[in-house]
Amino acid sequence: MEAYDRLAACMSNYDDLAIFRRFKVLHCRNLLLMEAELIHKHDALVTAIARDRLSDDPKRKQLSFNFRDLLASPDTYDDGSPSQKQVMKEIRPLLKDYGTSSHSVIDFFWVAVCSEFLILYQRLCELPPVNKSNLSRLWRLCSKGPEYRPFFEGGEYFTWHKGKAYDLTSLSGRTRNRDMLSRLLDKFITTVYHWAVGHRIHEQISVDASWKLEDPVDMTHYPDHYSPAVVDGLTMILAPILPATSIFALYFIKDPLVRMGMIVLLSFLFSATLALVGVPRRLDAFAATAAFGAIMVVFVSNNTDCGC
Repeated sequence: MEAYDRLAACMSNYDDLAIFRRFKVLHCRNLLLMEAELIHKHDALVTAIARDRLSDDPKRKQLSFNFRDLLASPDTYDDGSPSQKQVMKEIRPLLKDYGTSSHSVIDFFWVAVCSEFLILYQRLCELPPVNKSNLSRLWRLCSKGPEYRPFFEGGEYFTWHKGKAYDLTSLSGRTRNRDMLSRLLDKFITTVYHWAVGHRIHEQISVDASWKLEDPVDMTHYPDHYSPAVVDGLTMILAPILPATSIFALYFIKDPLVRMGMIVLLSFLFSATLALVGVPRRLDAFAATAAFGAIMVVFVSNNTDCGC
């Protein structure tokens, strides 16, 4: 159990290492089998209803119109076929697991909240994807010694393998909707920066004294707030510099065609910067880029009119 003790101690101290399997294929298979079972029960119920309607027994024909007679009907008939009541008894527990529905009022509309397993799978799919750099560090934690011998054996060894990344999730959720610049900085910090100076000046992963490991963890930890702080700083610098630089560049260009080409280029650069330092909606990015281009055109027009 040393391997799981090691992982539990590290995950509890560092949320970004809390990476788990979703087992989506097992959930899908379970849903499909339950669905298939319900399909067969549905067909059995339709068959039972048809038999009652076509029966020569007047009591069985009456079952489609009289609920009291349906409740009083036997579970099986003399020919061994199940009754409607018996089939529904078999369907109810399946519906409880697969398709139980309850209703709640949201914005004055009735919304069906159904299927425990379907909702569970939906929530599994909505979990954030795994952070590749954190997965690499967790994979190292699954090894011991300078030669990185694996702690786990058999199928457990591949639980956090990079080939299983499609089925893994980072429960901290900090990697969802991160801007491109933050992801690039994360990659830079855990590779180039770590190789150059990071491993010497940053703290190593540590655990609670009561969970002290026999084989110490030799791994540097980089808190998640490093990248957002750098991105915020770069955003504050780029926000005034980009428009000012664009105005200066257009001021010294006299050829109208070159100016128009420069406006197109600067607008593209502005849009690319938006995508790099943030996660704007398409409409917001379009509106901001259009406004930036309009300001450049107004500046060029005024500059041309004054004969500068």
